[in-house]
Amino acid sequence: MMHTRSTLPWAWQLVQRRTRRGLALGLAMAASWASAGPLPVLANPVPSTIATEGHGLNGSIGRAPEAASPAPTVVPANIPTDSANPNATPGSTPAQPPAQTPNPIPTTAPAELPVKLVLRLRERRVYVYRGDRVEVSYPVAIGKPSTPTPTGTYRVFQMVKNPIWRNPWTGQVTNPGPNSALGLRWIGFMERSNGIIGFHGTPTVNSIGRAASNGCVRMRNEHVVELFEKVQMGTTVVVEP
Repeated sequence: MMHTRSTLPWAWQLVQRRTRRGLALGLAMAASWASAGPLPVLANPVPSTIATEGHGLNGSIGRAPEAASPAPTVVPANIPTDSANPNATPGSTPAQPPAQTPNPIPTTAPAELPVKLVLRLRERRVYVYRGDRVEVSYPVAIGKPSTPTPTGTYRVFQMVKNPIWRNPWTGQVTNPGPNSALGLRWIGFMERSNGIIGFHGTPTVNSIGRAASNGCVRMRNEHVVELFEKVQMGTTVVVEP
């Protein structure tokens, strides 16, 4: 297309006017950016990597980006620091001082109260007292009328696991175990001229609840094992009629 002499000056003037207008707009924007101040800076250096699956970045779980994708920005500016621990991981929660708890009032826990055994012959039952309260009780067999279990107050002075029994009439020794005449545990609390009286296990469970022994206190094996764990040397044993 051919331009005449009359059209060229007009077009050139239009280009000049648009150029001057663009320069003025650019100068105004530059002045606005300059008055806004510097851009914010991160308080701490932040790693540029992104957490892989199953591993946290500053305590969070992320997924690795695709190989062809540019690494996105995932960390906000102005991450707080733990001033008390300059080596803390950026973005981690600041360490908190331990909570102050009031001093507990000294009390005696139930398990620390003294244990006392009370054997009630008429009931064929032994009671475990912890302090003034009954914790548990067990059925027992006691001495038959010709060899009664003696009444009175005594103290535990023998404690044997898996006792070995020797038959006083034949002298035969029985290996320890649940089928032994003494069962799995022995707790002696009273000594006589002809032997010692105590709690013990028995395989003759049908005698429990009856007056059937030679003076000792028979118990089921599982019960005497429990009782053994509740008493200690010196525990008081009260035998009532």
